[in-house]
Amino acid sequence: MKKYVDIERFKEKYDTVFSIGEQVTITEKVDGSNASFTYDPTTNTVLAFSRKNQLNEANTLNGFWNWAQQLNVSQIDMLTQHGRYVIFGEWLCLSGDTVIKKVSAGKGKKEMTLKEMYEYAHTPEEGRAKSWWERNGYPSLYSLDLETDTIRSNKMQEIVYTGKKKVYKLTTHKGYSIKATANHPFLTPKGWIELGKLSEYDCVAITDFITRNIHQRTYGIGTREIFRRQKEYKDRIGKCEVCGAINGLNLHHKDENPFHNTEDNWQVLCQDCHGNSHTKFNNQPRFDYEFDYIISIEDAGEEDCYDICMSGNENVANFIANNFIVHNCKHTIKYPETRYKNFYMFDVWDTQVEEYLPHEDTYAIFKGLENAVQLTQQVIYFVPIFYTGEFRGWDSVYQLVGQTMLGAEPCGEGVVIKSQDRLDNKNSRTPSYLKIVAEKFSEVHQDHHKPVDPEELKKREAERQYVASVATARRTEKCLQKLVDEGQLRPDWDEHDMGAIAKVLPKMMYEDCRKEEPEVVAACENFGKICGSLTMTYVRDMLKSR
Repeated sequence: MKKYVDIERFKEKYDTVFSIGEQVTITEKVDGSNASFTYDPTTNTVLAFSRKNQLNEANTLNGFWNWAQQLNVSQIDMLTQHGRYVIFGEWLCLSGDTVIKKVSAGKGKKEMTLKEMYEYAHTPEEGRAKSWWERNGYPSLYSLDLETDTIRSNKMQEIVYTGKKKVYKLTTHKGYSIKATANHPFLTPKGWIELGKLSEYDCVAITDFITRNIHQRTYGIGTREIFRRQKEYKDRIGKCEVCGAINGLNLHHKDENPFHNTEDNWQVLCQDCHGNSHTKFNNQPRFDYEFDYIISIEDAGEEDCYDICMSGNENVANFIANNFIVHNCKHTIKYPETRYKNFYMFDVWDTQVEEYLPHEDTYAIFKGLENAVQLTQQVIYFVPIFYTGEFRGWDSVYQLVGQTMLGAEPCGEGVVIKSQDRLDNKNSRTPSYLKIVAEKFSEVHQDHHKPVDPEELKKREAERQYVASVATARRTEKCLQKLVDEGQLRPDWDEHDMGAIAKVLPKMMYEDCRKEEPEVVAACENFGKICGSLTMTYVRDMLKSR
């Protein structure tokens, strides 16, 4: 199953992503967990997923699996065309604050308590107005990346004092212990669960920082092609060839020679089996985790508590504290209580043709689901639609950023713009999806972006129109015909030729404009980039009409 890709964060240079008149849909960005479900004809059941991971009774994604199991199987069978379609959406679930006593990392010390970190972060250095961290940036801690199922370095963004609170001491069978408030979530085999809802013999995630072998390599000339072949092979096998695991897969070279890249020398292994296969080469660290059961939860009185905010999204919204994997999620987006534990549909993936369905077809399936779930007293929603129609320019998009139909506070997280003209176009040089995050919310993410300037939007759009006055569809057609006449392009060119066209046509268009309209080219600083984007847009339009 293909992951929902192509959504990119808002960047400064985005002006050529969508063209005036292009058919788009603009929806509210829902701050939930990516989830999906479909029908499985082999078991006659409804399967539920969190990204690439299949869910079950032990891992429900905060109740999404349970919700999916209550759906009417025969109705889902019919609406997904016997499992051909996969329904994607956001599962909106609650998150908690992070309050712990000890974390790993810190300038000058490998371990610091939260109190030490807070004092260090907010105490100015001698002779300076700010602390070292405030001037040079906060340290990196360890986070579990839920998407890749690996522990990796992740940047800390802030630490704040939250006052004296009642805390409890949790101790596991292996002897690890930690103090936290009752509402602080810990990672368990069933997902994130608050400490107050855990009891003895429940399991929580811990890490011994087990050393395993990893390395990043290159192969010289042809590296990209080798990586492509390796990825295709790994995706085709789809599971560990030793234990059958489907997550955290790596490509292993059977003869231990990474430069011997033939399929008969490859083996797909999970992280554990891959690490075991290289035990004699364990010279670089990788960190692993496991689940240990709780032997006691004791009242520890009141203590000073602190809140850490990490970089990144929900997949890495956690860090390692006293060897526990604890949640740090500090959202600025809050929804009304009635919005949680609901599924907000936004896409349908066709597994046969490997494409997303157009908005109109997706919404039609949603209406069928809406009627179907009512039979089981379930509720399904579609992500709020702000606009559908022709792209009218960035001014109209910017006015929607921060708006909400879900009652989010202090504002909506942002918008998602989806092209209907370039759905799954593998030859497109620009994304068919774009996410614009409201400034207030983007502050808690890893990527910091400058505020959107409406005047700058107008300036860039005017520049694009100026370039379009000479970089026209007619000129593009003329240059294409020249390529055909010179034997560089087949007369009956199609989508398979788009890669070759993209290599030569934009430059050819630029040179033609520079020769015929030198004043216009000289007057526009970004003429080449905009000209190239317009050129490929015209080519795609021509391809549709062929």
